[in-house]
Amino acid sequence: MNAIKNREKVKCIQESREKDDLAEVETISKVWLHESGVIISYTNELEAMQSSAYVCPECWICWEVTDAAGQNIRPMKKQFHNVCQESFWLKMK
Repeated sequence: MNAIKNREKVKCIQESREKDDLAEVETISKVWLHESGVIISYTNELEAMQSSAYVCPECWICWEVTDAAGQNIRPMKKQFHNVCQESFWLKMK
């Protein structure tokens, strides 16, 4: 995930954005290919409602290694409930 966040050694090979106006949810999906052959997918579901500047807005974020290219990668899947939680986890890695 850090390589993707820092845009190092990765190439975005698929990207989509869908908006469900009835549910007021936007879904962003991306797939990256790392130069090692590892493929990582990302999904972020965001609610369209406004939030306070003092509160990290709730969303659903999922990172998943869909092809480990023969490498032992752990965890293979990680989920977060907001961007603040995701940022904290990345700092701890």
